[in-house]
Amino acid sequence: FLQDELIRSTSTAFHGALRNPGSVPNEVLLTLLNLTEFMDRQGEALPVIEQNLGAVAEISHSYAKALYYKEKEFRLDAKKDNRTINDYIQQITTTRSSRRY
Repeated sequence: FLQDELIRSTSTAFHGALRNPGSVPNEVLLTLLNLTEFMDRQGEALPVIEQNLGAVAEISHSYAKALYYKEKEFRLDAKKDNRTINDYIQQITTTRSSRRY
């Protein structure tokens, strides 16, 4: 129950900061970002939207964290793109192979 409330509160604070910058004090955002990072490093990542973390860090003037989350987001997007390209190549290869026989 306590963990669910923490997740809900963290997500609410992040979304509020994104919708209305300045509505959540920077100290609160930095504390929540630090908590999110700590939990992630402990293997207990909070289920918050990763794309929001970079934007929230930028809003709170934590540029090192913003860069970290933006790079992480970029790597995830690149992996998704590679999977999509590999799936497409696999489909073409399979189609061509089935036409030969």
